[in-house]
Amino acid sequence: MFLEEKRRTFETSILGSTIIHTVEPKNIQAMMVTQFGDFELGKMRRGVLFPLIGNGISATDGKAWEHNRAMLRLLFVRAQMVDVELEEKHTQNLFRQLPNNKDGWTNPVNITQMLFQFTLEFSTELLFKTTVHSQSSSSLQILSAKPTKSFTSQDLAKNLDEATQHLQKRFKSKQDSGFLNALFKKTEDPTELRNQLLNILIASRDTTTSLMSWTFWLLAKHPEIYNKLRSHIITHFGSDDQANRITFERLNSCKYLQFVMKEVLRLYPPIAINSRKATKDTTLPLGGGSDEQSPIFLKEGQVVIFYAHITHTLREFWGPDANNFDPDRWADQKSTWAYLPFSGGPRICLGQQSALAEAGYLITRMLQRFDRAKLADPHASAAHRPSTTDSPADYMIYFHEAPTGTTLG
Repeated sequence: MFLEEKRRTFETSILGSTIIHTVEPKNIQAMMVTQFGDFELGKMRRGVLFPLIGNGISATDGKAWEHNRAMLRLLFVRAQMVDVELEEKHTQNLFRQLPNNKDGWTNPVNITQMLFQFTLEFSTELLFKTTVHSQSSSSLQILSAKPTKSFTSQDLAKNLDEATQHLQKRFKSKQDSGFLNALFKKTEDPTELRNQLLNILIASRDTTTSLMSWTFWLLAKHPEIYNKLRSHIITHFGSDDQANRITFERLNSCKYLQFVMKEVLRLYPPIAINSRKATKDTTLPLGGGSDEQSPIFLKEGQVVIFYAHITHTLREFWGPDANNFDPDRWADQKSTWAYLPFSGGPRICLGQQSALAEAGYLITRMLQRFDRAKLADPHASAAHRPSTTDSPADYMIYFHEAPTGTTLG
């Protein structure tokens, strides 16, 4: 679309409504920060999200959003939202689904589905101090590309209701229930509790799964980067039986791991397409004139759609190899508004550090245990799963377990 228009910002008209499309970083910065008060999510988007997440933080504007943000921001203390021992427990559950054969290779597994189950289990126990046991109910046999029937959306709704009811009882008996207990101190309204917890659960599950699933896809496509990352991980954290050396502080200090995750998020941001609606007559800084260097006028109510996945590959900011998977670019690359995997400004994702920590931990543990990975179809192109976040469609992958007593493959 942008290639056809040969512009970074242009407008279309649909049924009499004019929509602005942009990939210009300065326009995104204006909507996210410098002109934040001139834009909102908009009534249509709130209406689409409301049936599932109600008036939670991801579906509100104005005073309602300010209330939600203030309430949740204080709860996202790093120590509250990450738990190494808990994540290791669920990592071991995942490992049990990856037994290796005599040649050291696992059977082909549907890693996207496995990671959705992993993040669901980890997130529910982290938030509610109870879990839905989606991994333990899965078969250890080969996972086909067809999603498992061990857990359904109806089961999720039922379990979430039961979990919140159970935790209400725990709260009344003054037992500690982690994040939920902290949220109870802010509100006891059951509808508000449901809305906020669903927002957090969905966001923490989907964005983290997106990052991890695309990471293993790309690492399997690029064995030289897999080997380099594994070398850094083994040097930094030791072998598979030294999981106790992993802390979230040390994950942050493993630079190449951070480079890999940043590069995955650049090529496959969880929120690939986003939008805002003008709350009054306003402007965007660039896009007007033949050279696109003049401001453009927006009427009150006009919608602007921006495309992070395209902004993330603009050659002006990322060079001629912008479409290539190259974690080493981050050795010298500085984050700008050409990179926004977790949004930015006042609405920047509250859980970004938690998501990076959770993903970094599992990626580290997987590469400690497995010295190689290969796709069942190495020539397959990237396919996307339709959702509010961008995750890969189901794909099959093999992992090779590192021989006992060795460190690097």
